Amino acid sequence: MNVNEFNALVRLLDDPDPQVFHQVKKRFIKEGKQVLPMLQKEWNKQLDMSEILKIEEIINAINFKDFNHAFKNLLTENPDDILKGFLILTKFYFTETEEHTIFQEIEKIKKDIWLEMNFNLTALEKIRIFNHFFYDIHQFKISYDFKIQNTFLNKILTHKTGNPISLGILYAFFAQQAELPVFGVNAGNKFLLAYLNAPIYKVADIKNDDILFFIDPSNNGKLLDKNTVETTLLKEKKVKDINEIKPFRNLFFIRYWLTYSIVMFQKLGYSEKVEAFQQVWKSFVEYAMSVE
Repeated sequence: MNVNEFNALVRLLDDPDPQVFHQVKKRFIKEGKQVLPMLQKEWNKQLDMSEILKIEEIINAINFKDFNHAFKNLLTENPDDILKGFLILTKFYFTETEEHTIFQEIEKIKKDIWLEMNFNLTALEKIRIFNHFFYDIHQFKISYDFKIQNTFLNKILTHKTGNPISLGILYAFFAQQAELPVFGVNAGNKFLLAYLNAPIYKVADIKNDDILFFIDPSNNGKLLDKNTVETTLLKEKKVKDINEIKPFRNLFFIRYWLTYSIVMFQKLGYSEKVEAFQQVWKSFVEYAMSVE
C-alpha cells in the first residue's frame, strides 16, 4: 500500500457511517502486518479519540489475523513444540516481542543444564540436578498472583517468576531439551508433571503404568511418590479412577494455559482479551478434538 492510498483511507476514519469504517478496516486487514508501522505512526499523532479507537481496533484485528494464522499452522504442523506454542501465545499479547532475545536466554539455560547432566545417573538423580539448575542457579520461582508478568514467556524469562501453569510449561520444555521424559499429566485440578519410563517421542502411547514419579513444578520441583499421589487424588475425588491419571502430549499444555489466562484476564477486567483468547480456545478445541 502506497502512502497516498494509506492517507486516503485514514481520512475516511472520521466518517460517522459504520459501513465506511467496516470497509476501511477490511482493506487494512487485507494488507496485513506491512501497514502496522504506518498505522502506529498515525495513532501516535491522532488527537481525535474516536479515530484513535478505530485505529486501535484495526491494529488489533490485523494482529489477531496474523496470530490466528501462526497458531493454526502450529496446530497442524508441529503441535507438540512447547517453545513455539508458548512464543506464539506471548507474541499475541506482546506484539513487539523480540524472538532473538528470548532464544538467547533459552540457549543459555539449556547449555547450563546440558553440560552438567550425567546420563548414567538414575531418573531421581537427574531430576535433582535439573531442579538445582532450574530453581537455584537460574532462580525460577512460583507466584500465584494473577499478573501479566507471571503468565507470558518473555516476562517470565526476565523476572524469573511464573504462575503454576506457565512455570510448569517452561520446566517441561527445559527437561525435554535435556532428554528427560517429563510431561504434563492429567491429575484433576492439580497441575503436576510426570517422569516417564519411556522414550520422549512415544508419549502418545504412554499409559499410567509408565509413570515413575510425579513432579510438582510449583514447589521447587518436589518429587512425589506415584502411589501417594494416586491415593490422594482418589481420596479427594479429583479423579474417579487411577487410569485417568495419565500423561498428555505437549499440545495440551495450551489448553491449561488458555484456561488459566482467560480466568486471569477476567479477574483483571480485560474484557477484550477475554474475548480474544476465548476465540483462540475455540480454535484449539476444534483441532484437539481431531487428534484425541
